[in-house]
Amino acid sequence: MSEALKFRVYYTGNEVTQVVWSGVRMGCKPDEQWLEGYVQQMHEQLKNLQAYQIAFTFAALQKLGASFEPAMIDDVLDAYALRLHEAQPSDTALVLVTVARLKHVTSYKWLEDVLDSCQASMLQYDGPELVTLLWSLAQLHHQPGHEWLNIFCEASEGRLAALSGSQLAQLLYGFAQLKWEPPAAWMEGYLRQVRAWLCCRCLWSLVV
Repeated sequence: MSEALKFRVYYTGNEVTQVVWSGVRMGCKPDEQWLEGYVQQMHEQLKNLQAYQIAFTFAALQKLGASFEPAMIDDVLDAYALRLHEAQPSDTALVLVTVARLKHVTSYKWLEDVLDSCQASMLQYDGPELVTLLWSLAQLHHQPGHEWLNIFCEASEGRLAALSGSQLAQLLYGFAQLKWEPPAAWMEGYLRQVRAWLCCRCLWSLVV
């Protein structure tokens, strides 16, 4: 990791992303100097980074324990907003959950622009990505509106079977925090899936 710090000024774009994400995958615990160096390098490279690179670098540095000044986070989010047209669902979910974990207060316009993008491509999100979206909004205390939430329910209804027990719980937590009650048909499907998950857990406990 010390070698990576020394050569960081020569890294651009995907190389920065690969270094910090590899640090997460290998369970590294870099020191403050290393983290500060790569936060600065990411900031300097923002205009050259694609949407997925911004998302993965930002998330990886947060996971590694980096500290971000609020103005720095806003710069990252502004750069991501300029790349929304190329962003994949996993990118946006990753950015939102990182913002939520940092407890950063975003601008209302930024969040609304991102949510409009999510709404337009909601059917492309998989189950875990949808859970991440809702959980992040709950943590940020941002009410996206009835239309957005209804579309969210339509998109997530057919993906409930792919969710784990904790993800199912996070969904209900998200709705509760946003003080919104899903449609009755969605709740029926949700409860059916919870019962199926509990049944599988019971059967598994008998096997082991």
